Amino acid sequence: FKSEVHKPELIIAAYFILFENEKPEEMRRYLMELTNDFAADYPRQTFEAMADRSREESRLAKLSTDERLSILHSFPSWFVKEIENEYDADSIEPLLNALNAEAPTVLRVNTTMISRDELRKGLIEEGIETELSSVSEDALLLHKRINVWDLPSFKNGAFEIQDEASQLVAPFADIHSNRIKILDACAGAGGKTLHLSSLLVNQGEIFATDVDSRKLEELKKRVVRSNAQNIRIVNPDKYDSVLKN
Repeated sequence: FKSEVHKPELIIAAYFILFENEKPEEMRRYLMELTNDFAADYPRQTFEAMADRSREESRLAKLSTDERLSILHSFPSWFVKEIENEYDADSIEPLLNALNAEAPTVLRVNTTMISRDELRKGLIEEGIETELSSVSEDALLLHKRINVWDLPSFKNGAFEIQDEASQLVAPFADIHSNRIKILDACAGAGGKTLHLSSLLVNQGEIFATDVDSRKLEELKKRVVRSNAQNIRIVNPDKYDSVLKN
């Protein structure tokens, strides 16, 4: 760009032209309304050049792989290099695409109250379509984003919102007995704590604590909603006295 003054606006314009299919003249007109002297510095040809995909593809082809992927997927080059070191060449671009994609809304069924199939049927009756997760046996993936917080099934504790990767943690503990005591020392708002409670079928005893006591306040609300009977919330200032007992 010829001038650093309007560089941010032009970067935004380039994004909308290349990725949102906005017309060059419309973006030029829009930005001229933001900056009075814009047309004098950047004529129509500047925006038309942005829309010239063959020109951009030719420029990208001259770059190294990590530089090209860094620009195309809006990641710093050091991050792309790390991905290249960890994964085979065919996996890199699909992975970068996945990282930029909107994550699905995932529900974790509270199996102490309802089965996954039962919840799925109930949601269908409310006009909400889901699919079974292939990653977590307690998860349902929503077909589209909705405000699940207003659903009666959520308010009644039938499910929590928890991404698939997070739902793998509690089963990874490989608990074979529900007559145990568990310490969740980094409980936060309690997503994994509640999952452990569900796996223990409300038996055993889970001590949940966190250095940030504000997060534990949210956990208290979730415990009540899910009707978890085996979670004992320990504020950080009471940590030593409670656990010694």
